[in-house]
Amino acid sequence: MHDVKVVREFFEKEAMSWEREHGPDSERKDGFQAVYSVLRSIVESFPQPPKLLDMGCGTGAHLRLLSPIVRSAVGLDLAEGMINEAKALAERQIGPNSNLTFIRFDASDIENIGNLRNDMRDFDMVMIVGALEHMLEREKLLRTLHDICTPDCQLVVVSPSKFSIPFLIERVRNFGNPPRLCPSDTHFSLGKLKKVALQCGWSFQFARPIVAPPSHYAGGPTKLMYQLDKGRAALPILRFFGTYCGVFTPTRGAV
Repeated sequence: MHDVKVVREFFEKEAMSWEREHGPDSERKDGFQAVYSVLRSIVESFPQPPKLLDMGCGTGAHLRLLSPIVRSAVGLDLAEGMINEAKALAERQIGPNSNLTFIRFDASDIENIGNLRNDMRDFDMVMIVGALEHMLEREKLLRTLHDICTPDCQLVVVSPSKFSIPFLIERVRNFGNPPRLCPSDTHFSLGKLKKVALQCGWSFQFARPIVAPPSHYAGGPTKLMYQLDKGRAALPILRFFGTYCGVFTPTRGAV
């Protein structure tokens, strides 16, 4: 197991290029939009604009787009560089008085999350987008989130499955070379995430596949599958072996 320093150093190096490589205007914009569309539909399902927490927010791209339809939002990230970029982009694109707050925070110190701000409680929705697989103490994080969430909170996890075809192709292509991905990566299958979440007091509600247009996939086979599927996620291989969004709520009586 790598320590927090290794993980932080990885993402500090990525901070300046993250928005350019992963943001809404990047080469991966179609994939970004596919994720954002699912997140927006979940936010819009609340009867009132929710109070939102984004764990592993990166440069805050999702929060900037969700800002108009949430009551308030807090973005946390391990890397100072990511938080600095998130603050700068939010001020430039939204203004100095936005409803977004960005704070550098180590998720392995999750038991102290309530001390960050006086209002670090009563979150209606917590989202962890492409980040849970990078975190070192996932079970402790999932358990402690109960302390700052409402009883009806929705926990939204977006992650590439460990069987994700683009992920596997990238690993094959880089075989023998140092991994570009964070060395602590442990990708969950949806089934494994459901099991771990239940052990930590979160009941599975539903899952949605993140089916991105072909430009987001690595390699011809997945492009062909997408074209055959017409973006409907009807093919089992796209439903179960791609990126997914899992939604969970607190198990009654969970502590």
